[in-house]
Amino acid sequence: MPDGHPRYDFTNTYFVVPAGVTPKQVQVAWVQMVTEVTVDPLGIASADAFRLKGFIGGALREMKVNYPNLRIAYLSSRVYGGYVTTNFSPEPFAFQTAYSNRWVITTQMEQERMEQPLWHWDTRTGLVDDTRRAVVPWLAWGPYLWANGTTPRSDGLTWLRGDFEADGLTLSPSGAVKGGKLLFDFLLHEPTARDWFLSGTEPVTRARAARH
Repeated sequence: MPDGHPRYDFTNTYFVVPAGVTPKQVQVAWVQMVTEVTVDPLGIASADAFRLKGFIGGALREMKVNYPNLRIAYLSSRVYGGYVTTNFSPEPFAFQTAYSNRWVITTQMEQERMEQPLWHWDTRTGLVDDTRRAVVPWLAWGPYLWANGTTPRSDGLTWLRGDFEADGLTLSPSGAVKGGKLLFDFLLHEPTARDWFLSGTEPVTRARAARH
């Protein structure tokens, strides 16, 4: 989207400006994307997870245009979708959004090592190089929000029916608290977030050295 797109006007008007900053001061983003209408699960070339990685790549390039000093983007997949009453990212599509994020992150890692990142084989994701061309911010995993409904994952996280509103999609107050805690704990312990999140200093991508 070009600079001045209504979506960014809305974000700037209701979130960025009230926070006392300008678009040029935005340096960190938390990104969670899904396809609005799901069609095909993984197993065929037209699967939604493949299409979603292209949407994520495009959105990241648009964000870098609208927020030119954006340095880090943390990607998170969806929460459990087994209670959804519409076709808005139910299971298994909610679970499979994590693959889309993984593919975008690994594509960036591969493109960073290439002499010609534009020649990368994954044409669906497109250019996500954050080094020489810097068309997107540096990418990393955000908090992983998915758990298999009432079945606890290794850290005990579950998603109960009461964590969602009647549509099974929108988080209820209890679900919002649960999701917010996951994000807060992530920012407290993520090496590239702790310093700026706690002290207000500029973000540093120290994790870059660990993955090269």
